[in-house]
Amino acid sequence: MSEKEEDVTKIATMVIIHAGNARSLVNEAIQAVEKNDVETAKAKISQANAEIKAAHQTQTEVIQGEARGESIRLTMLLTHAQDSLMIAMSEVHMAKYIIRLHTRIGELENALGAKK
Repeated sequence: MSEKEEDVTKIATMVIIHAGNARSLVNEAIQAVEKNDVETAKAKISQANAEIKAAHQTQTEVIQGEARGESIRLTMLLTHAQDSLMIAMSEVHMAKYIIRLHTRIGELENALGAKK
């Protein structure tokens, strides 16, 4: 394996790790909001966003290399890394929506309870 291929493998692996960390944090955020712990849920989403940013910055190294004319061999690992990052980004987006919905439902339940 050439040095360039090793670098791409390392980059792909780091993207996968950061994306996996983000997905775990999203799951923790959803579990927190299910327990009505909105602040923890929001903190977990913030941490997930930081993992997404780290993965994206790492991925950008490959993109910039290709933009400079460096030949990058597409591998299953690199494809998996991109897929993992996109899934994590989507899950963060949906988790934010779930947190907003849960918060609103809680507000409505409190308003209804106050009227009893």
